[in-house]
Amino acid sequence: MNRPLRVILASAALAVGLSACSQDPSKSLTAAPNTPVLEAQRWHFGSQHYRDRGHRRMHNSSGMAAVDAEALFGHEGTTTLEITSFRTGDENRPAGDIERVLVRIYDPNGKLVSVRSIEDHRNGPTFTERFRGLGPGFWFQLSVLIDGIDRKRSDLVIVPKVLVVRRPDVAITGLSVPAMLVTGSPTILSATIAELNGDHGATADCLLSLDGAVVDRARGIWVDAGDAVSCAFTWTFLTPGTHHLAVRLDNITPADDNTANNARALDVTVQLPADVVGLPTSVSYSASIRSGTFTSIDSFRTLWTTPSTGFVFLDAHEFSSSAGSDQSATISGIIGSRLAFPLSRVELRQASGSALIHSALYTDVPPDNAGNADCIARGVGTGTEFYLCSDPSGFTSFTYRRATGTVTYMSDSYQKVWNGSSYDVTAYVDNGTTITTGTVVPFGSTFTFDVRITNGAGSYIVSALVPLAPLAENDLEPSACTVAVVAVPPATYSANTCVYSSYVFNGVAGSVSGLGAVLAPAGPRPTN
Repeated sequence: MNRPLRVILASAALAVGLSACSQDPSKSLTAAPNTPVLEAQRWHFGSQHYRDRGHRRMHNSSGMAAVDAEALFGHEGTTTLEITSFRTGDENRPAGDIERVLVRIYDPNGKLVSVRSIEDHRNGPTFTERFRGLGPGFWFQLSVLIDGIDRKRSDLVIVPKVLVVRRPDVAITGLSVPAMLVTGSPTILSATIAELNGDHGATADCLLSLDGAVVDRARGIWVDAGDAVSCAFTWTFLTPGTHHLAVRLDNITPADDNTANNARALDVTVQLPADVVGLPTSVSYSASIRSGTFTSIDSFRTLWTTPSTGFVFLDAHEFSSSAGSDQSATISGIIGSRLAFPLSRVELRQASGSALIHSALYTDVPPDNAGNADCIARGVGTGTEFYLCSDPSGFTSFTYRRATGTVTYMSDSYQKVWNGSSYDVTAYVDNGTTITTGTVVPFGSTFTFDVRITNGAGSYIVSALVPLAPLAENDLEPSACTVAVVAVPPATYSANTCVYSSYVFNGVAGSVSGLGAVLAPAGPRPTN
């Protein structure tokens, strides 16, 4: 029997109270007998980056002073250089006054193209300057004069190389919402969030809205450069009818390159359970599949010329692309009666073509959080999850899903429903796959779900065959060009900078709905 999610989270929450959050809480977890260690060890605090392979702020120190610096390029053609000063050894608290910055600018080939001395009359520990005509591949050499840290003198800190990279572009690339939604049942809703530019990771808040009001959130999720993750929400719809559902990203740090792809929305229809399942001995289900690869392409070129003569002082360009995989599969169903616990058996199976994708067997399953509705969650942290809630109003809902992304962040409501408590810190689980390396399961022309839930009242069986058809999506940004005046004493140049980007998804998708079967419990074996 698998260890309930509420036990895993409660153990980790206790670790929060007893020790510093800098330690991995999963190391304090002890798997129960017959519990896959994998599941118990994949829970982490959201503040712990699951991976960071993108560019990071450059750091250097001299004497009592230290600085961090980074340079981010946006699709509008502006490069923002940001420098922060600290006291050496205390890099978590900005300190001192940045008095002057000597900036040497080099093109991608290492040619020195400009030298600027900038005095910061605003003082303070943060310095920000914007440049036109630069782009990815350029780099800065910095000499930073800092006052107010060493009482005896000013400190000069040199940062040899700060590479200009693209700002992160964090986008919602997909929503997973069950086609069958009913009132009174905790529903798993999820969004796929990808970083499309491939240079720099970012943090963000992932918000779920219903009819214009935010109802659930995951705070401070992290998406590594060029990677994809999931935000999993749990929401119980209270009223039937049409509702407007939306997921959006907020508080993106350090910045976001394209705010147009930060939200997705759709109208959903919520029904009463009685309208979905007419008989206590019936089972209704809906299933949906999406699998494929995405490619994000960015190109940049800047041309510096003398306006009067057309003399070309600088011609720099760069092309980059990142690719990954996006794969999800979900089946949800409604049983027309409330199931009594313990469940004697839960048998699960996913397959595509002739390949077995996943299978699991759980026996003698008690409710994780017995109460008004008896619910269980299994497989959380393995990438393939099963949820079931037996509602006192007389029905049972279940969801069997394959998570998308490298990790899944769990929202406030998700933790409250499936753990029985509310926490003020976001958690994530490892989905057991690395998107950027392509270790996802290839799907054939069909996908099959098999779910069999057995207790003393009988067996409830769903076998769904989903035909898969080609799916293509694209988001093309036309080439955008800007012209700026760049002074390189004693000359002045006209910098024409052009940026192009695109996002393309190619894969397969499909959906199906139908009725399952109910088998009466087997009677006693005849005796001779």
